Amino acid sequence: MAAVQNGADHAFRHLDHDGDGYVDAAGFDQMARTIATPLGIAETAAKAVRLREGYRSTFEMVRDATGAARVGPAEFTTAMVALAAGPPAARLRGVCAAEFAAADHDDDGTITRAEFTRLLTALGQPATDAAFTALDRDHDDRITRAEYVAAWEDYLLSDTPDTACALAFTGL
Repeated sequence: MAAVQNGADHAFRHLDHDGDGYVDAAGFDQMARTIATPLGIAETAAKAVRLREGYRSTFEMVRDATGAARVGPAEFTTAMVALAAGPPAARLRGVCAAEFAAADHDDDGTITRAEFTRLLTALGQPATDAAFTALDRDHDDRITRAEYVAAWEDYLLSDTPDTACALAFTGL
């Protein structure tokens, strides 16, 4: 029986922008553009800058944890799980917060169903009510930053395919 992949395994595949089996700084930069561009966020806008900085910071943490500028899948997963569980978790929350801010089109501090649909579409994911509901833990029909960040932490640390973020971002 094949091992269940965790969110870090899925994230690796998404960040491996050129399909060479490694992630590098370019893959993290591409991920920021993958989110910002379809959401209509100008490259020079504060949201885009914050998103790029968050992804670059995440890459720097992975690079520092592994000692490599190009990181393979096993090393990436080990580094991400360790970072998410340890003191650098606050910095990882920063990139999650930047993604959240990019999706929060009207800057009201929450992500509506429509905004969430735009984010998933930008990521090439199917937008479903089940995905939104999985992240909306208090069922108030809005995703807060805390709910979004908590879902990503669960996703990175869990080996089960039914975490809220795994349900929302199937295929990452």
